[in-house]
Amino acid sequence: DRLSVTGALKNNEVITIKRVTVGQAVRTVPVPFVVQKQKDPSSYVGSDTVVRQGANGTDRVTYQLLYLDGKLIGQVPMITKVLSPGISELLKVGSKAAPTFVATASGAAQKIAAGMVAARGWGADQFSCLVSLWSKESGWRTDAANPSGAYGIPQALPGDKMASVGPNWQSDAATQITWGLNYIAGTYGTPCAAWGHSQATNWY
Repeated sequence: DRLSVTGALKNNEVITIKRVTVGQAVRTVPVPFVVQKQKDPSSYVGSDTVVRQGANGTDRVTYQLLYLDGKLIGQVPMITKVLSPGISELLKVGSKAAPTFVATASGAAQKIAAGMVAARGWGADQFSCLVSLWSKESGWRTDAANPSGAYGIPQALPGDKMASVGPNWQSDAATQITWGLNYIAGTYGTPCAAWGHSQATNWY
């Protein structure tokens, strides 16, 4: 190191010397995987399916380090070597238009159901299955009654089971739908699973 000063220092002038040094460091760093999306015309908008799970890769990176008075103030990647390549994630994205609602009592009930279905994290495909299921069971009528004792939009058997959700179970669509979705989730897991069972056995 060499310091050269020309001229005399004036009163109260101070010379501050800072030492700059360089070094190297080798680190293993994760490389985030890439998500590849494919349109799926057979699934409704909002319904995405992971076909292949992605995995991060790893690189070994050699950095040049810059120190000022022993304190690290910067680093620059100099050499990168791939240790393990990542696996891109393949995601199918639904592109089929979601069903529309009609301006009827059943349409109003379906709107309520759509919000509840979305709140549970189910996609538009599950809502479509629910529409099919309860259209078959009750036509989405809150007063649909069956000689067997089944009642309401979800055809609870007996109907007064829905009183566990609310006292107005005989006429309130939200109460009936809440009970019906709880039943489906607890018994079949999803509306599409319940609809599949209904198609195979004619009941759910």
